[in-house]
Amino acid sequence: MAILGELVESSTIPLHTQEMHLLVDDGVITEAHGVDRVLPVDDSALVSTQFVDHLHPDDRDIVTTALASIAEGSVCVTEVEYRFLTNQDPHIWLRSRLASDPTSEINGCLVSSVDITPSTRATTVRQRVNDRFKQLVESTDDVVWMYTADWEQLLFINSVYESVWEQPLERLEAEPMSFLEVVHPADRERTMDAMGRLSAGIPIDIEFRIQPDPNRTRWVWAQGQPIFEDGTVSRVGGFVRDITRRRQRSHHLDVIDRVLRHNLRNDLNVILGYAEVAAERNDDTVAAAIDRIRNTSERLLETVEKQREIVDVLTRRTEQRQLELVDVATTAVEMIRCEHDNGQFDVSCPASAPAVAVPMIEEAIAELVQNAATYAGVNEPIVDISVEQADGFVVVSIADRGPTIPEQEIAVLTEPSAHGPLYHGSGLGLWFVYCVVDLSGGSIDFSKRDRGGNRITIRLPAADSQY
Repeated sequence: MAILGELVESSTIPLHTQEMHLLVDDGVITEAHGVDRVLPVDDSALVSTQFVDHLHPDDRDIVTTALASIAEGSVCVTEVEYRFLTNQDPHIWLRSRLASDPTSEINGCLVSSVDITPSTRATTVRQRVNDRFKQLVESTDDVVWMYTADWEQLLFINSVYESVWEQPLERLEAEPMSFLEVVHPADRERTMDAMGRLSAGIPIDIEFRIQPDPNRTRWVWAQGQPIFEDGTVSRVGGFVRDITRRRQRSHHLDVIDRVLRHNLRNDLNVILGYAEVAAERNDDTVAAAIDRIRNTSERLLETVEKQREIVDVLTRRTEQRQLELVDVATTAVEMIRCEHDNGQFDVSCPASAPAVAVPMIEEAIAELVQNAATYAGVNEPIVDISVEQADGFVVVSIADRGPTIPEQEIAVLTEPSAHGPLYHGSGLGLWFVYCVVDLSGGSIDFSKRDRGGNRITIRLPAADSQY
């Protein structure tokens, strides 16, 4: 005991009064002092025992390495944290300073330790909670975020941000406000106003557009809550959810509702009117009226059937997958060719053009080829179909020489205001195609041919740009 006391008194290393002191020589505890300050045993319980036998198996390497460095003289002082085993408790966490004193002739290493179990266990609990929180937020499709109240420091965000904003997390961490660069210019000021309200302590609930790419727009829904400390907003946090599909379906179903209510009402009025004529007359006019009733009824049935197809597109699972557009286009042409023996169908395509789309793109392209052949206005329709790859897209073009598609039919697909109360489009076939292309992440374009007729061009993401 005198040796350890002499070493403690003469040591040039600062020591704490609440420390336990051990003298370890060649792995054996030769002396102990103040053990009961830290452990539920007295000094004699440790003397003459192997120091390593008291260490948690997972921590032995780090401690023995530290002891070896002291013994070799490569360092004079080092510090380690480890678990010390006792009979009364599974283990106690210690922070130990290992030191050799060159001024002393005594061999051995002075191990001075303090109990850090409470803080270590609290850290472990916090780490476990943090790990579970991270597992939770990484399993959601929402962007979960937290900033300082001034938005100058990003405190937390999950990796979903990269798939929604299509920006690397490293960029956002380096430039916390860089997410605004992707917000649609028309919505940026409104988004910044919402950020200001949140910093002022007002919860927010907004929808806005982001543009990861100039040719692609995505709708998101953001909710945010201020976090107060001592009556002041210190942090802001919330989530952002991609609602593009939800808004697409809402818009599509709204148009379907308006179009069908208009078409069904008008066509049923025609049927009722001619039915009254047929009931009042008994001459050739009756036969003509009945023909008109039959034709109108058939057209109405076609409308209802097309409506059913569109609703099916919007309600069934429509996951995008890789499709070979060359096969899709050629299959559509062969199917329609059987119904138009006198038609001329010219197909131009490469050997392969894989794209990413929903499976109903097959029906959509067949619909366009069928329309081109049906409404050509001649007995021998001419339809040109081409498939090509360009700038990360697969481009499918269907051209005919029939009557120009009315502008109002195109407007109902491309302009949200075109289906207001004063006008309702009637081209449900084109609307079906538009829905499928839209859900595939593509675009559709209508143009007139110089020599007469229409050209409808569909652009779909090429598979090699997605996989």
